[in-house]
Amino acid sequence: MRLRLIGPNGERREFDSDGKVRLDIGRTEDNDVTISSITVSRYHCRLTTRAGGRAVLEDVGSRYGTRVNNVPISGPTVLNSDDQFVIGSWTGQILEEPVKEQGQNSDGGLPLEARRPLSLEADLAPTVELASSPTNPSVWTPTHRILLGALGLIAVALLVYIAISNS
Repeated sequence: MRLRLIGPNGERREFDSDGKVRLDIGRTEDNDVTISSITVSRYHCRLTTRAGGRAVLEDVGSRYGTRVNNVPISGPTVLNSDDQFVIGSWTGQILEEPVKEQGQNSDGGLPLEARRPLSLEADLAPTVELASSPTNPSVWTPTHRILLGALGLIAVALLVYIAISNS
């Protein structure tokens, strides 16, 4: 399996798994793939290869989360050849296509409606539905949280100003 990562400044890095079934990705040197960026957790995510060469991405409790095709993932997620994933401010893509299995589309990946996250107990777990509603805090990006915090500080400052003005 080959992995391509593109940094926020356009820097391209490629990694070969050299036959490894699992690649740990994070900021510290003891990961298989090290990304020196404050937006990447020390131990950010794990990329594994399943039977048939299918790549599976899993966030391992990172601070900013991991997204596939701009959707936050909450468990092991099968990657298709055209999927892009985001680790901090870096974008990644698998370069080698998995072996085509029955029921897959012509590019070697599962049809979009058939994609499912994987569980450790079974090959495929029930589909996880991600709520993309802006009112659901579990899918807010770090930018959402920063803006909400800034709005809260402005509100507190305004209340203090009003209290001082009325005294």
